[in-house]
Amino acid sequence: MKHFFILLFAIFFHGINAQTYVVPKSTGELIGFNSLWDKDKFFGYIEIHKDELIDKTQKFSFIVLDPDFKKISEGKFSLNKITNGTPHIGRTLYNNGKIIINLDEYNFGKGFYLNDTFVILDVATGSATESKTIQNNNIVNPKDFVLKNQDSPFLNYGFRISRIPNSGFIINEVEKKGSYGYYKNAIFINLNGEKIWQNKEIATESKDHFYEYTPLVSDEKVTLLYLEYYKNKRSISDNMLILDTKTGEQLSFKPIEENDYLLNYIEAKIVDDYIFLIGEYFKKNQDKNNKSPFIDNKLGLYRYKINKTTGEIISKNYLPFTEMSKFVDINENGRIKKEGILLIRSFEIRPDGNNVITAETYRPESILAINTYTELFSIQLNGDFKLEKMQSHNVNNSAGSKYAYTQVLSDNSGISSIFITNEVNQEKMIFLNEIIYNDNDKSFVTRKMQIQKNDEDKYFMAAKPGYIVLKEQFYWGKAKKLNKQAEFTLKKIETN
Repeated sequence: MKHFFILLFAIFFHGINAQTYVVPKSTGELIGFNSLWDKDKFFGYIEIHKDELIDKTQKFSFIVLDPDFKKISEGKFSLNKITNGTPHIGRTLYNNGKIIINLDEYNFGKGFYLNDTFVILDVATGSATESKTIQNNNIVNPKDFVLKNQDSPFLNYGFRISRIPNSGFIINEVEKKGSYGYYKNAIFINLNGEKIWQNKEIATESKDHFYEYTPLVSDEKVTLLYLEYYKNKRSISDNMLILDTKTGEQLSFKPIEENDYLLNYIEAKIVDDYIFLIGEYFKKNQDKNNKSPFIDNKLGLYRYKINKTTGEIISKNYLPFTEMSKFVDINENGRIKKEGILLIRSFEIRPDGNNVITAETYRPESILAINTYTELFSIQLNGDFKLEKMQSHNVNNSAGSKYAYTQVLSDNSGISSIFITNEVNQEKMIFLNEIIYNDNDKSFVTRKMQIQKNDEDKYFMAAKPGYIVLKEQFYWGKAKKLNKQAEFTLKKIETN
């Protein structure tokens, strides 16, 4: 059946705050229905189908939807297959009217994904670039390479894509060093997929040493990367690299260190002319690669305010866990009584300068080697990183992390953090907890939902503020009987 005869429709259920989008069985195989974000605001969804395979060219079709499931555009793109591996959708990122899709192929002989490629879609027109990839620091077209079998040299071992707002994307290419794969560089491509610059290589002490690159945050002026320095597989030091976003010129390269403490990073934010680096600090003289004593020697949280063009540290703020004891029963290493270790999940700087942290706790002592995640916590600090408020939210335990995402409210009056337990309990229920922070009164409000799962493949997905999407996937006989592959229902978050 031709794609333009396909009807994908939305059904409005009046009076029950629900709106449903159905993907019919008659379409190509649904291989992706992903959320799209415009910085920290929800943009919509992209639906991706695998269609025909013609002479090693895999055809795909896509539909871009707004937050209410209204179609913005649709189109097609192709992937020049490198091997007989199964195509797989990785990240999908929205940026200034374009969407980049990262695809790879599952290699059954090796047992993992290889040969990453990307295409860039134009949301307004539905057009797409040719599939491209990176090999040895260069943007190339996969159709120029022929790999005869799974033992041939790979086109690449993969890469990671992140967004530079309004400008393009940073790609970090994987290189193998022995049995270890690491992200070896930072390559900037524009919104058309053209390589603009690559960072200048930083010298190492020997061939056994290398830097691994992780993008932290960027704007139109600067791009901040975290560089971990290794000898073989052993981490030696942490470093901060600031590049000029337009040219890739190195503006600053400095170690992230403190005379009295060991540091790690959690998140970075850019506000005006400053970078704010947030993380945890630990007792000195502990081996970073020995995780148990590393956890046991946590002391608190830190915030560095950094000049974004020079890398100069303007101020250092520390929040010992002991200061939280006025609100919760916590020891000096961040363990909360009956709950476990405090784990920071999101950090936001609000327009009034206040800092808002959402966190959860976990107990690592499980006999099955599975962390048990317990309680959720909200923390509010003033502009000087002084603790003002901390409260818990009384949620169910789970085997995995509950944290899903944080987004700004529609009127920018606060933020919403979503925590989801998609695993099924004995009553076959899945749970959602939303924590809302309001700027006006500095309050935290919790809303909870629970959904009966029964036997359906049913999960929560991201949606616009105040809402959540319930995804139901149908397979084999059930999909044929219902004549649909999936159903997505937009639900208002209301405590039930």
